[in-house]
Amino acid sequence: MGGAGGVGQNTVPKLAASDLVSEIVIAGRNLEAARRIAAGLGGKGTAIQVDILNETALALLAADSDIIVNTAGPEHKVVLPALRAAIKAGVNYCDICCQGRTTEEALDLDAAAKAADVTALMGIGIDGLSNLMLLHATRQLDKAEDLRFCIVNIIAVVGGDPQTVLEQYRKSNRIDASMEWVMKSVTGKVRTYRDGRWLDIDPIEEAVRITSPHGSGFTAHPIDISDPITLPRTLLDIRSVSVVMSMFPPQLNELWCDLGRRIARGELDDTAAAIAFYEQMVTLPKSSLAAPKGFESGWVMWAEAVGMKQGKRTLYKSWPSVDWMTTSGPLAAAALKILRGEIRTKGVLSPESCLDPMSFFAEAAQYGSEKPSEGKFLDESFEVLPK
Repeated sequence: MGGAGGVGQNTVPKLAASDLVSEIVIAGRNLEAARRIAAGLGGKGTAIQVDILNETALALLAADSDIIVNTAGPEHKVVLPALRAAIKAGVNYCDICCQGRTTEEALDLDAAAKAADVTALMGIGIDGLSNLMLLHATRQLDKAEDLRFCIVNIIAVVGGDPQTVLEQYRKSNRIDASMEWVMKSVTGKVRTYRDGRWLDIDPIEEAVRITSPHGSGFTAHPIDISDPITLPRTLLDIRSVSVVMSMFPPQLNELWCDLGRRIARGELDDTAAAIAFYEQMVTLPKSSLAAPKGFESGWVMWAEAVGMKQGKRTLYKSWPSVDWMTTSGPLAAAALKILRGEIRTKGVLSPESCLDPMSFFAEAAQYGSEKPSEGKFLDESFEVLPK
């Protein structure tokens, strides 16, 4: 699903390269675009036009397949219909869903997926790697208590040239799914896990200061994402789980939050908010939009765990050793694991409930732009905290 989109067209060749895969059906609204992608798959590709919101039709189409790999968007509209169609068809499923609200609703379909003998792995893109990094972090302490994943989004690097993106958005009056997620992630209340229970908090009022492994400080905001929803279901002794994100340059943070409030009040839709965001970005000096040293990939992400190690309260941090983390790589690796029968659990699953971090990093890293040396996927640090 969405095989001609940004993530889809990067995932499809990775799947087609496997001897395990005999055919890939590229499904989406734009048949011409789907045909272009299918034509490049060496005879393995077929294109069809389908409305992902038509669950009955999608289930009939999927019935002859072994797995639905869903890269379509926007998530809050398409994930649940696709998942329900997979369950109806009795077909395995995986996607890149990272929205917390949508993930909670998907988990409610766990019993139905089990009854249909379906493995449905949710959110196995970059966000799924964050879950696994946090799971790995808990294993580096004798007793982990508090988990936090931190993201710095250097959006001019990640999204492309701001002026070009702005012109595209204005022309089509549409934004890509990743930008829609960015705009929605601080809209209204977001779900976090604190003191052993889930809370709905205001992401703007709950801003925090974070310090990157490179020593840079940022103001960051809790976002609507799946990690706080799923990790406490696997790590039953954890006290808190949160994911926070900061925009770079810092002056974009305030704009991002203001637009999030306006979306929540119904004053703007996601597209208008994204256009307003880029309109402001293009007025900033280009020098202020460039990634600082150590941040060249456009994303800076790290996991934090606080707990006890050798009788001392300790902060553990880990971050990618090189630029090997992508969205399409983990998705392709997970789909192939399901096809090989290596994930036998049935139901609606989160990455940390069925994958071992380090062995899965080894599979996902094959698709990254840089290859970790000697299997070192993460750098790490330990800091003993004051009593």
